Amino acid sequence: MLFFTLEQVLKTPFDFKKRGQHLFQNSLFQITLVILNIGFVTLQVYSIDWLNTNNIGLLFFVEIPFWIKLVLSVALYDITTYWIHRASHKVPLFWRLHRVHHSDITMDSSSVFRFHPLELILIYQTGNIITAAIFGTFKELPVEQMNYGLKEFDEDEKQTFLYLMKSPFINIERQKSDFGKGDKEP
Repeated sequence: MLFFTLEQVLKTPFDFKKRGQHLFQNSLFQITLVILNIGFVTLQVYSIDWLNTNNIGLLFFVEIPFWIKLVLSVALYDITTYWIHRASHKVPLFWRLHRVHHSDITMDSSSVFRFHPLELILIYQTGNIITAAIFGTFKELPVEQMNYGLKEFDEDEKQTFLYLMKSPFINIERQKSDFGKGDKEP
């Protein structure tokens, strides 16, 4: 709420008129995620407890101090999340769910809530077992060259909570966008 309020007061590179409606639609995603996560996080906690009780996991096989295991665990989690995100752009089934997140054509701080619940549950929360290393995908662009959102979602009715919830289950032709001069689309 703090960042959303600051965006109303300070100048941002995004200018749009329907901020209240935009916040409401994105808040519906957050409410849905909180409700679904209560059950799923409980399952995760019990699963992790079971794995720890049974000494199942890579770091149970090495003898190193706990603090090193803690640092490695956080690093491996971040690396896994990175590769899951990359897969969400490349694997067509994952993209159908992930495109809800990228559909926000008027980005503000509430855009962080815009995830299809199935993506978080099926891909992110259960998919943190993939690891990989050295990436090289960061691209720095001036703000005026940045494009957010997907062109195929650039209509008011396609920015509603209900449309975005059903969007992974309907065919939507992907449109080319100008993603930072010369760069390939994600």
